[in-house]
Parts: sequence; structure tokens; C-alpha cells
Amino acid sequence: MKRALMLLLLVACSKTSPEKAAPAPSASVEAKSAAPSASVAASGSAAPAAAPKGAGASYAGTYTLESAKYYIPDSSGWNGVKQVKDEPAKATGEGAFTLSVDPNGKVTGEIASGPASPAVIDGQLVGDEIRGNVRRKTLTDDGLTGTIVATPAGEGKMALADATSALVREAKLTLKKN
Repeated sequence: MKRALMLLLLVACSKTSPEKAAPAPSASVEAKSAAPSASVAASGSAAPAAAPKGAGASYAGTYTLESAKYYIPDSSGWNGVKQVKDEPAKATGEGAFTLSVDPNGKVTGEIASGPASPAVIDGQLVGDEIRGNVRRKTLTDDGLTGTIVATPAGEGKMALADATSALVREAKLTLKKN
């Protein structure tokens, strides 16, 4: 009986599982994709990758900053939470900014005038969309910070707030390629 059980265990353990029988799919894909790139690199006829639309360009833009509200849930755990009374005229109005997108899609810029100034913009071109952070040029000036999203075709928005989130602002913006 012991011999039959040992023989059964040996036979069961000697079978390979389906995972061990075939090579991992990623291994075969890597081997296949590595070969063409080596031959292309050796021949020197590789075509450069297409730059994203809007890469390697500079833009001038304008924005209009308006007062905004943020959502506070109505559930019982949020009963005492209220938005601080906003001063609607504070940090609103029109301004101008510039953006540059390098050939790799890195975005840099500056907000030089208006209620969100002075600020710097840094981000990335993602697909056909410019996405970035708006941060203070002078860290101690208690100005607005937030995000910018725009298309190289010319439209976008900014969402900004002060350090305490007492002032919450939204901006519609337009871009023109230089």
C-alpha cells in the first residue's frame, strides 16, 4: 500500500503544470520586439517617433478668473462644515500667461498678470492636452495655486485656490500659438 501511494505521488509530481510548460508570454514578446530594433539600429534607417501635437510650440494666453464653489456633502458627518464666506471681488478678473511645450512634451510657463500672478506653470503634454500645476513664483505671497488643463487648439480651464481654500476660483482660458 505504501509503495502504491509513493508511486502515485511520484507520478503526480512529475507532471508539468501548464504554467511551466509554455514560456511566459512577455518573454516571447520581448524576444520578438528586441530583434527588429537591433536590426533597425544597425541599418540606421529608423524613423524618429512622431512628436505629440503641440510639442515644440509656444503659446500666449488670457484667462478670466471667477469665484467658484466647492462641494460639501449634506450627510450628517459634515453638518458643521461650511465654506468660508467668500469675497467675490477678491482674486477675480482677467490676466495673461505664456506657455512653452518642448519637443518632448514638457510644459513650462508663467502667469505674469492678473489675479493669479505672479505664478509659474509646469506640466506635460498628454495626448492632445496640456496638463500642469500652477504654483507661486514667490512661495510666501499667499496667492492662488492649482491646476491648468488646455488644448493646443486654444481652450482650457484653471482651478485655483489660496492656501486655506477660503478663496476658490475657476478660470476659462484661451491660447494662441506664437
